[in-house]
Amino acid sequence: MKVKESIIRENISENLYLLDKSLKLVAQEHYIKMPDGKKAFIDILAKDDFGCFTVIELKKSNQTARSAIQQLLKYANFLKRKNRLEESQIRCVILSAVWDELEDPFSEFVEFSQYESKGYLVDYEKEKLPVFTEVRPEYKQGNLSPLHNFIFFEFNTKDERDKLLKEFELTLKSLPSVNSVLIEMDYSGDDLNIINPFGFAWVLFTGDIDNMNLDISKLAPKKVSPKFFNAGDIISLWAGELPEFNIRSKILLEQVRINNSAGEYTGLALHSLNNTLSTWDYSTPVGFGVMFDDGLFDEDEILSLACGFVGDHPYGFVTQTSPQRAKQFNFVRKKIDQFLAFNERWKVIVNHIFQQSDKSDVIKINIFNPLNFLGMINDVHKTNSSKRIPSLNITVEKENGTSLQYYGSLFWTKKKLIICPKETIFKLFDSNDDFKLRYLTNNYKKNEVSLSERYGLSYEVVCSNGKMLAIDGKVCDFVDFEKLDNLQDFLMSNDHFIDQVGGLFDELAIGVG
Repeated sequence: MKVKESIIRENISENLYLLDKSLKLVAQEHYIKMPDGKKAFIDILAKDDFGCFTVIELKKSNQTARSAIQQLLKYANFLKRKNRLEESQIRCVILSAVWDELEDPFSEFVEFSQYESKGYLVDYEKEKLPVFTEVRPEYKQGNLSPLHNFIFFEFNTKDERDKLLKEFELTLKSLPSVNSVLIEMDYSGDDLNIINPFGFAWVLFTGDIDNMNLDISKLAPKKVSPKFFNAGDIISLWAGELPEFNIRSKILLEQVRINNSAGEYTGLALHSLNNTLSTWDYSTPVGFGVMFDDGLFDEDEILSLACGFVGDHPYGFVTQTSPQRAKQFNFVRKKIDQFLAFNERWKVIVNHIFQQSDKSDVIKINIFNPLNFLGMINDVHKTNSSKRIPSLNITVEKENGTSLQYYGSLFWTKKKLIICPKETIFKLFDSNDDFKLRYLTNNYKKNEVSLSERYGLSYEVVCSNGKMLAIDGKVCDFVDFEKLDNLQDFLMSNDHFIDQVGGLFDELAIGVG
């Protein structure tokens, strides 16, 4: 656009009806004196039939467009404060001849600004009416969540694993828009069911689908052969609604080649990654893609993200937050409410801890909430231990260096057990098959708290100040308490019940979790 901006501004001012039929010009280059004494000018200020004002910024190059949003906010805020206008009485409009550098920041501005905001591409030719085309850039929501399952590669020799891992790393490096994490693992335990002790996990995250497809289209598919492991139709079993699942399948089918005699890969639920890491030796997780290429996340954060510990893991939640970071604090609170949806006692207690925290507090959270009571009892029957014992650990660090610590678990009321497990199942589940499906998929949790309560167990939280957090409806407060009997007391006092549960799980062919 080689015409002077002043000429374009005057032409647009004379033809505001093309932009909005109700607009009437208040002024071109409307003078305002900023609080610091500096002068500023609104390119075009207009008013409509409803008493609302429209602040219009005109830009004709990328260089000037970069300042458009900052100027709009500055001018709108000035009008609000000086003329006592409501925010609903102010509309912000950008008219620009170029949008390539303006589109993304403008989408953020529209999403979060308190003012109604619009943008238009201006096509202007001398001695012709201006043409306005509304620009509606898509707001792109950030998302740290991995896909709900991951791919686990396993090999019978270290050399075979290292060979494919190196090849796969090169593949991911050539796909910069594919955000993912690789974790190399070795098994040295005594589980005879593990026949391939060398492996690595691949966790895929969300990203820009168009760019992901573009990157993949640049890679030629590798040759296929009957000698290679072929996941075939079973890949569809690990798919989901997100388009990233299709991206992952395409990478596996076109770029991964493993000799049948060397190893294989499979899809596993995201929560099992943490279980695997607890029994395998693993190396430092490595991130790939634009999400990780600038080193913003440290090793622990990458591992936590890969395991889904900030609201995506079904029973593990690990993070830290502070009320001084209001948006992140509220995000964590929302995620915890969802995470503890079927454990109302802990949800109320955790919300109470949040509500009582000071603005400067740092709150460190580690909650394990498997909600699998009978599964835990069956584990104890089979192995004398269980990885399904719930725990809550929250530390509130104060600005003065002191801290409060909260500890939660299942505690026993010493209620005498008279209800056999089968009777409980008949009351809480539609059928044995429904019960079995719940323990095989770990998805059905809404009856779990009431199930444990039937046997005198309650989800409680005690504090390092010697008090227990008691609940009365939705109200939570510190109370004095006598010694609580813990889960170990319950297990040691109820051998017959443990045997009953173990027999029931044997009858239904449900194994150890």
